Amino acid sequence: MPNSGDVALLRLLGWFMRGESGVVPSEIRTTLDARRLHEHRLLGLAYSAGLDEFRDEFIRAALSAELWKQGLGEVLAAFRKAGIRACRLKGCAYFTDVYDDPAHRSMGDLDILVPPESFEDASQVLRDLGYATRTTKDYVYAPTHHALTFDRGPLTVDLHRHMMQAGRSSIDIEGIWQRADLGANRPAPLDEIALHISHMVRSELQVPLATFVDLALLLGQCRYNRAEVLAHCEGFRIGRGARAVLAMHDLLREGEGGRVLPYPMPSALELVQSSVFPRIRTLLIKAYLVQGPREFVGLVRTTLLERSRRWQSRPRR
Repeated sequence: MPNSGDVALLRLLGWFMRGESGVVPSEIRTTLDARRLHEHRLLGLAYSAGLDEFRDEFIRAALSAELWKQGLGEVLAAFRKAGIRACRLKGCAYFTDVYDDPAHRSMGDLDILVPPESFEDASQVLRDLGYATRTTKDYVYAPTHHALTFDRGPLTVDLHRHMMQAGRSSIDIEGIWQRADLGANRPAPLDEIALHISHMVRSELQVPLATFVDLALLLGQCRYNRAEVLAHCEGFRIGRGARAVLAMHDLLREGEGGRVLPYPMPSALELVQSSVFPRIRTLLIKAYLVQGPREFVGLVRTTLLERSRRWQSRPRR
């Protein structure tokens, strides 16, 4: 059952997604949970909506945004110097280009897409800048894996060759590069929305709620209608997942906490509560979101190939 804090957060999220202006109603303000707002990266937006108690968090978000901007500029300049094409994804594209104030979109990393054939060169550029890979999980180094994480002090870069595991979709990466605005380091609008949705599908919709605000803003600023967005996603073989994402988007936009998708898919309330599901339910959600048998086989095959690296690298007794 939702508590008053869950209900308030759902209503506040709907307020942001609808693009409401002014100060949020008092019945929302009084029961908000600051911890949840931080977890869902909504503190900066909350202050802008008149919640003055989050002033300090907004100032910290503004200072953090400056740090992210400097780090992003350094990385993009280094890639440009090395002749590597790059596109900003997710938060590091939106915080300066989509939101009114960079402090409104908190980030945990810089998501940057490079062509698959440039991935190793781009990784070396990051190492030359002082970044180091974070994980010891062998499967993330597989060429079928979508991204690799690099850290340097407070900065983190998620370097992408793709947005999903190979075989899980038919996203036209080469076409995305042909259509991209390399001056702005962003994909074309329809591609950007499709990539954003594919990230949400890959994460089984269990993303910070700011990701749904991102989607609402992208859809609102895009000149394409819903049917065109879905048709583009269908072409990438992520149409089933896109319909699930958009159904949840529409529910959250109304500030509702019910269930719009069949079990095992998460409910809106479970997303608000950042519920952790048993592994079997997560696998069922993955299966629900794939487009068809071909993508399901691709997902299983890639997962097995990547996980096999873990067993191959284990010391023999």
